[in-house]
Amino acid sequence: MQTAESALHKALELFKRLADRQGEAEVYELLGIITHSLRGRLSKAQTAYRKALELYEAMGEGKGAARTTAFLGRALLDAGELAQAKPLLLNALGLARTHHERISEARSLIALAIIEHLAGDPAACVSNFTGSIAIWRQLGDAVGEAYTHRHLGMHLLRRGKVEEAEREIQTARQLLRENGAVEDSPFLLRSLAEVYLAKGDLVRASDYGERGVAALGGDDEMPLATHRVTLARVRAAQGRTEEADALFAESVEFLGKQDQEYRFDLAVSLLKYGEALQLMEQPQRAQEILQRARSLFAQIGASNFVRETDARLQSIESIESIGSTDTEHFLQ
Repeated sequence: MQTAESALHKALELFKRLADRQGEAEVYELLGIITHSLRGRLSKAQTAYRKALELYEAMGEGKGAARTTAFLGRALLDAGELAQAKPLLLNALGLARTHHERISEARSLIALAIIEHLAGDPAACVSNFTGSIAIWRQLGDAVGEAYTHRHLGMHLLRRGKVEEAEREIQTARQLLRENGAVEDSPFLLRSLAEVYLAKGDLVRASDYGERGVAALGGDDEMPLATHRVTLARVRAAQGRTEEADALFAESVEFLGKQDQEYRFDLAVSLLKYGEALQLMEQPQRAQEILQRARSLFAQIGASNFVRETDARLQSIESIESIGSTDTEHFLQ
């Protein structure tokens, strides 16, 4: 990423000397995309997107404004800034439709679907995902369509619709294979691991989880952390508690560093850690971890996940209460 950044900064200096605002805007946009897509500092990506947007707006360049507004909205969403992200993404959607920027329209719908997923509006979430899929099909963009099917699958999985989720994720896989993909991506492998974990097929879940981690390079620290969380959840289900605990601890420590800006990834990882600790019959540790997850979800505004975490915490309290009552009865 550093090599690409260095080249882009040199190009930026050249365009500034030439007073080429179009070139300058495009470099800022590309700088934001590279930083964002390689899971670099979100604040740096946001700054680049804002500078590009300012230039596009000053030039009256509607397509560029639509693109960068959509990118900026997604960067804010990834940082867990839902209150800022949603109005920007709605604006991006309007700009994209006005200026016939179909790719930005599809991207805005995906991000809005994720926001509805976090807020707990499944109908709006699915509607936005399917709207995005329709656009990718019209454009003949199999990669974009596959990406959206996978995200829709993960939404359905969280709702407990395991068979529907598997269909969406397998559709994503088939689309990519029909369009030249020889190997499954790490992200697709992780999604498959999550599906087979939910189905109780621990052999396949473990295989996909291991392959997902192995497919990432050592420099991919951020994706490695989230992929290890999925593998850790599988290990907990397999009864390999020490390995699960070590994987969770390593990932949560990395995601929780002060310079890490992906708060939602940390919150979801903590939720999965808490679920695993319940499975490993460690209720007190599970409560502590789930309280951390709940606090983050509340800060982000992910009300659906706040409710889900509350239900988890309540189930622990109920089990402990029953255990306490049984003990008192025995002592009497």
